[in-house]
Amino acid sequence: MIEAARRHEQAAGRRLAAEARVRAAFRVGGKVLFVVAVGQDALRLYEAEDKTRESFRIVGGWSGALAAAGAFSAAFAPADGAGPVAWTAHGVGALVAGATGYYTGERIFEYGYDVVAGSN
Repeated sequence: MIEAARRHEQAAGRRLAAEARVRAAFRVGGKVLFVVAVGQDALRLYEAEDKTRESFRIVGGWSGALAAAGAFSAAFAPADGAGPVAWTAHGVGALVAGATGYYTGERIFEYGYDVVAGSN
């Protein structure tokens, strides 16, 4: 009985250590990707001929990314109890959802701007 409890405790310790490594990797990776994305958008805005239109595209992109990644994360959160594989899938899924949301939001806001401004 004591040996079983000890094995259970060791397994829990390994699981917590794995969780800490995965969270640290995604925390650092997320910050790096965020800085790169903001830099890319700043460069696009700087180089744009129509700054207002480009601003709308960027705002739409970030709005779509936040909405899609947030919705995915909320829907996937219950699966996080499954362990490190689920945590990794959660992080990758949120990244893919955010990228898809950015692209979609950017296109929607660009279309809306063009309709209102009378371009195209």
